[in-house]
Amino acid sequence: MRRSRRVQVPVVVLASVLISGLAAGCSGSGPGSGPASVTGSVPTTGGSTSGSGAGTASGSSASATSASAASGSGSASPGSPTAAPTATRTTMRAQAMFSSPSKNISCWMEGVDARCDIAERSWKAPAKPSSCELDYGQGMSLHAGSPGFTCAGDTVLGQATILPYGEAMLVGANVCSSLQSGMRCVDLTSKHGFFLSRDGYQLF
Repeated sequence: MRRSRRVQVPVVVLASVLISGLAAGCSGSGPGSGPASVTGSVPTTGGSTSGSGAGTASGSSASATSASAASGSGSASPGSPTAAPTATRTTMRAQAMFSSPSKNISCWMEGVDARCDIAERSWKAPAKPSSCELDYGQGMSLHAGSPGFTCAGDTVLGQATILPYGEAMLVGANVCSSLQSGMRCVDLTSKHGFFLSRDGYQLF
């Protein structure tokens, strides 16, 4: 009767096999999901050239027509900054509705449109154009890079969400910055936009 011999494997070999197996099991990475909103710093650079044209802002929350002033770009001082600010925090969304901390300005943004209405102001809008059959001059709008005064039969005032001073909202190519001096909205592609405040406005 033969005796079976026990073969001993060196401890060093076993340890090597175990380490290799652990390394292979930890080399992969599991799936993850990104945040609903993206924050960062977006410069709202824009030139001072005039913008003209009209467009219709369509959406479930607001509908408006942007009509530029007869004289092209407009400005009512004081309260119209020439330097473009940089927001310290920018939130990116597909649609946004918000108010300034003073609640005097409220905005709606979706797709290629941005619209801001103002409750109290010390300036007057230009004469209502014949193409507008609704209320005119209660705010400003951006449609596909063209800024102008809003022609609409509704309002976007009274939004509960507050956009703090120094922060911005980015929807598509449009970014609106909440400033202590007012609200500034710019199309980052065309560099055209508007500034709106109690004391003045600017179309560029």
